[in-house]
Amino acid sequence: MVTGEAMKLVDSHRVHGMLAARGQVSGPVSEGGLGRYTVAVDVRAAFDGLDLAAFLDVYDPLPAMQDIEDEYERVRAGDPAAQARLRGRLIEEFGERATYELWIDGEGRPVRERLTAVTPVEVVFSHWDATAVSAPPADQVMVR
Repeated sequence: MVTGEAMKLVDSHRVHGMLAARGQVSGPVSEGGLGRYTVAVDVRAAFDGLDLAAFLDVYDPLPAMQDIEDEYERVRAGDPAAQARLRGRLIEEFGERATYELWIDGEGRPVRERLTAVTPVEVVFSHWDATAVSAPPADQVMVR
């Protein structure tokens, strides 16, 4: 479960990065010892030029329903109608315009990101030092 939540954070950062890569960047602006970059994104133009198959790999790598997986396979196969449907859904989700902000520390690591869109999202990154992860006790592990 922890791994799944961590991957959602990593994948959301990748999704935002893919959108931001297609926008107009300004910055850095120094803010509290951090560099802040702002990217204005024309969402429609971003999705029109985006590799949708690569996008789906980070946007929804394990769809919960078979009909969604089937639709994604049509998108990956190059079906223009499926790609248009996906782009339409994504534009509804993100809106026509979005703003992406990224704060970077002195070592170039992301500290905070914010996507201002239909549904705003903000992620804070911390504890960049080494972290120890230990397995739970054997009696709490179930193998399938």
